[in-house]
Amino acid sequence: MAKEHIVIIEEIVDVSNNVKRFRLDKPPGFKFIPGHSVMISLPENIKDSHPFSFTSTNDDSYLEFHIKKYNSPGNFTSRLHSLKPGDSLILSDQFGSIRYTKPGLMIAAGQAITPFIAILRQLKRDNSLTGNTLLHSVSRRDDLFLENELKSFLGNNYIIALTKENHPDYLYGRINKTTLRQFLPKNKQSYVIGSDDFVSDIRSFIKEI
Repeated sequence: MAKEHIVIIEEIVDVSNNVKRFRLDKPPGFKFIPGHSVMISLPENIKDSHPFSFTSTNDDSYLEFHIKKYNSPGNFTSRLHSLKPGDSLILSDQFGSIRYTKPGLMIAAGQAITPFIAILRQLKRDNSLTGNTLLHSVSRRDDLFLENELKSFLGNNYIIALTKENHPDYLYGRINKTTLRQFLPKNKQSYVIGSDDFVSDIRSFIKEI
């Protein structure tokens, strides 16, 4: 049985119109792999657990998550967004969302960017960002968060595509074969994370290219 950790929320900060940053106290000796996720539940209902990806690194003195609120009735993220510092959460099973092995093209849809945030922050600490590109698809600019930090890491190798808003500073439209041909590095690793349909489409495009 996986070990459960009861952690206290130290800080909650709004980072976009529907995303909050949660910083939690870090249990002694707690370790994880950047890019991986953990199941989170509330103390009043331990069995109702949901996966979230770390956005902190092992070197940080806290655990961090960026969590988007979805407004469907009774949604777990709505309950998380109603919490306050001092409230507690329960962390249980860790599992692999995505694991970095070598430089390449990282492709994320919407909130699925969170595993890449932890990976890129760790690569920054390790002085190993060279050769990586991040392609991020979101609906509108309001959905972006940590844009400045990611740009400071990757410069022009952080590319944002807006699917529902046309803006001169960003690509417009869904990521397709034409988009990928501009950025897909030859003979390098590709990482894709998002909805099942998004991942399936991108993998098909990469295979065709």
